Order: sequence, then C-alpha cells, then structure tokens
Amino acid sequence: VWTANPEGAFVAPQESWQRYTGQTWNEHQGWSWLDAIHPEDRAHVHQLWRRAVAGRKLFEVQGRIWRKSDETWRWFQARGVPIFHREDEVAEWVG
Repeated sequence: VWTANPEGAFVAPQESWQRYTGQTWNEHQGWSWLDAIHPEDRAHVHQLWRRAVAGRKLFEVQGRIWRKSDETWRWFQARGVPIFHREDEVAEWVG
C-alpha cells in the first residue's frame, strides 16, 4: 500500500516501498521513487502516472521494480486510485 499527494508525489515515507526497494525516504520522496523502476520501464510508468494524475483517473501499469532483498528486478502490477475531497478535488492517491 502506498499514498501520494494530489499531484502524485510521495510526501510521507512509504514503509512498504522502503522495505521492498531498499530506497530510504530521502531516495524515494517526491517523484524520486521512479529511480526504483527499471530504466527501460521508467519513462512509460512516469507517463502513465502523469496522465492519471492530470486526468484524476485510475492508474494501472506493469513494469519492473528493484527488489533489494535479492537484488533483482521483479515484475509488478500497480494500481492507484484518486480519493476525492469533493467531487473534482483529489485529496490523495492510494495504491
């Protein structure tokens, strides 16, 4: 489980992300979490995430992510949903 602000950035430490990827808070805050995505998948993941945030719509993506425990790239599927404050105002994202 992860959360992001209305603009799609990590603004609080994501403990499960830290455990999985090995990234510290300083390394994954904001949009720096993209550094744990495989270089060949990074632009695609970033583009789909930006599109979801801009459109305030469901985010779904597949790609490879760094897993610190065995130091390998692992396939993942992620989904994030906007949680609305009001009808058109995103309060946060939950994935």
